[in-house]
Amino acid sequence: MDQREKGNPRFGKFLRDLREERRLTLGQVEELSIPYRTRISQTYLSRCENGIARPSADRLAILAKIYRSNTGVLLDRLETEEELATLGPIDVTSTSFEDLSHKGRQYAERGELKAAFAYFRAAEDRAALESAPEAATQIAKARLSMAITLTQMARYQLAKDEAERAYALMEEKSEDCFRPLLVLAVCHLRLGNTRMATVFLDLLAQKMDRLPLHDQADTLLFKGNVDVEMRNYRKSVLAFRQAASLYSKRRDLIGQSRARKNAAVAYGKLGEYPRAIEQAAKALDLARKADDKQQVARCLATLGEMHCRLRSHQAARKLLLEAIEVARKGDYHDTLFSSYFYLWRLDSEAGDRSAPSIERVLRSLLPKLDEVLEEAEEFRRLTGLKGENEHE
Repeated sequence: MDQREKGNPRFGKFLRDLREERRLTLGQVEELSIPYRTRISQTYLSRCENGIARPSADRLAILAKIYRSNTGVLLDRLETEEELATLGPIDVTSTSFEDLSHKGRQYAERGELKAAFAYFRAAEDRAALESAPEAATQIAKARLSMAITLTQMARYQLAKDEAERAYALMEEKSEDCFRPLLVLAVCHLRLGNTRMATVFLDLLAQKMDRLPLHDQADTLLFKGNVDVEMRNYRKSVLAFRQAASLYSKRRDLIGQSRARKNAAVAYGKLGEYPRAIEQAAKALDLARKADDKQQVARCLATLGEMHCRLRSHQAARKLLLEAIEVARKGDYHDTLFSSYFYLWRLDSEAGDRSAPSIERVLRSLLPKLDEVLEEAEEFRRLTGLKGENEHE
């Protein structure tokens, strides 16, 4: 069999779960596919679900319609599973749930998110092997860790799905019961559903005094993000600075970096570029101390953007190229797109011959974006591209 046609057992299980959640048999799926140009036979779908065959893009589009899902979500999941398969198998029989989870956290702290996700999922597999009463709690914790990691990878639809599954398994008095709500809020915001994000934020705000310090900081960070979406930039700066202070008390370098980077974005919206650059530079320093590659890439991109807006073109170009180098290695598509976008703007204004080639790169990155990026919307407007989901 051609390697490109080889299936993925993990993705096959995902397809089977989708079908069973809709209470459909293989035969019913085949019947529902008949009106479409490409029929999906029971045999073919069974081979896909068992990881023997790789489903084609046109058949995934049909399955997305039948399962009331999104073609982009299915393609993204397939791509993620195939990327993770290259990391090799993880032994879950001779390693404890705690050790697998710890290994996942170590990778996450270094910004190696694919490896982190793989270990968190291995922890879920390990917990599923147990018959002890705490198995369900461990599965919920593993799924929450997977959801948080997917959020950091900007795979927001997948993160939302995992967070919902984690929350469904958690007891109301669990110490982690608020964190899936926060992840869901972040995902809804990044997917452009500000109203639902606000609903989750209001729910968390009512329970703020019950939240651990770290969750209070995360909630304030998210509140700042919502304020940015609502164009309340002064209020967002205050929320980000409060969050940074709480993260500092916990000696959480990455939390401080994210809060300061977001404050830099808010200052940029206010046109206060020197203050934005100051905050972004501090955020970059913290990210480098924590050795979080994704956060380093995001801080570099933000610094590049602010220098671009300040018309410091030489400094902007240097920072954006550095951001691209880091983001490309980690497949951080959102950061990669925004960095290329501002580089494209610089080259277009300067009449540089490299601008058309950068535009082609941006067009190729559009279908890989899960987040609603301002830069993507601006790129579509400037190039006359339609605003529909490029996955479809």
